[in-house]
Amino acid sequence: GAGEFGHTVVQPGGRPCTCGKRGCLETLVGDPGLLLTAQEAVIRSELATAPASIEALVRLATDGSVAAQAILAEAGVCLGTALAGAIQILNPRRIIVGGGGVALGDWFFAALRRALREQTMPLLYADLDLLIEPWGNEAWARGAASLALLELFESPIHRERATAEGP
Repeated sequence: GAGEFGHTVVQPGGRPCTCGKRGCLETLVGDPGLLLTAQEAVIRSELATAPASIEALVRLATDGSVAAQAILAEAGVCLGTALAGAIQILNPRRIIVGGGGVALGDWFFAALRRALREQTMPLLYADLDLLIEPWGNEAWARGAASLALLELFESPIHRERATAEGP
C-alpha cells in the first residue's frame, strides 16, 4: 500500500472513505469528493444545481460561478497543504501532478501553488519543481507494460543470483 497518498487522513472524523477510514485526502480532492462538496453548496444555495461531472464543475467555474471557483480553490489548498507536509519530510526536487486532476484548472492549481509556497520551508520550496502533467490513462498502461518488459528482458544471471540469495 505504499504510495497511497490519497488515503492520508487530513480531516480526522471527516467524510467516510472507500478505504474504511474517515477524512482521507481523497474524500476532499478526488472527483467524488469534489462533486459531494458541490452538492453541499447546492443545499446551502451557493450553487443553483449540482454538476454531474468534474468537467461540469470546472465549466461552472470558467463561466464565473464564485462557488465553483471556491470549491476548486479549497481543494487546491487541501492538496497543497498535504503535499507541503510530504515535502518537509522527503525534500523531493520534483512533484508531478498527473492524470485526470490536471483538468481542475487554474483555480485549483493557483491555490495549490500558493499553499505550497506558504506552507513549505522557503529553502525546500526554492528547490522544488512542480510539474502539472496531463498524461491521462495511457501513462499508466505504459508504466505497467515497461515493468512487464523489464522482467522479460532481465538477464538470466540476475534471476539466478536472486533465486540463490532467496527473499
